[in-house]
Amino acid sequence: NAVVKGNRYTAGIVGYADGVVKNCTVEDSQIILSCDNLTGSWDNGDKGGSIVGYANSDFEELSGCVAKNVTITGYRDLGGIIGYARGTISGNTVEGVKLVVDNTHNYKNYNAAAQYDLGSYYGEKAGAAVVENNTGEAEIVIESIGLSIADQLKVKNATVTLPNGTYDDLLTWDIADGVTIVGESKENVIVKIPAQLRAD
Repeated sequence: NAVVKGNRYTAGIVGYADGVVKNCTVEDSQIILSCDNLTGSWDNGDKGGSIVGYANSDFEELSGCVAKNVTITGYRDLGGIIGYARGTISGNTVEGVKLVVDNTHNYKNYNAAAQYDLGSYYGEKAGAAVVENNTGEAEIVIESIGLSIADQLKVKNATVTLPNGTYDDLLTWDIADGVTIVGESKENVIVKIPAQLRAD
């Protein structure tokens, strides 16, 4: 039942890790990484996981850990177990884990899901890292919080919620591949489709 907030290197057990992390459990918790503007430009919001945020160069092993019913919200490099992986990541389990990308401050101008570095076990990893024998799968959601509806629709694989209203020209908008469009309420979102394009 933890709520852990930071701007980077943020997790339920250890944010910035050396050595070995074994047999830890994080359950029913939230990990929240926010971008910041500390240097005059937007940065951070990265390297978050249920167990470890960032593995330093001396990190050896992350094993036997469980992440259950955890929501990790951030901008990039988000993993169900570890945000940035080094060493060996083995024998860990994710269950009911959700990775939520908030690209309100899309300072790297990402427009495809793969660019955010998201994964059930790790977000990003060093080349020599070994990831094996882990189980479970995280749900990945890309939210375009703070962007206009038109800009949200340009983000590949995003889920876009249309506020209540009538949309006369939705079919002419620039909509990226894999976008899912939902409404605040079924009864109050009206999309007008020309008669020649309607299916029975």
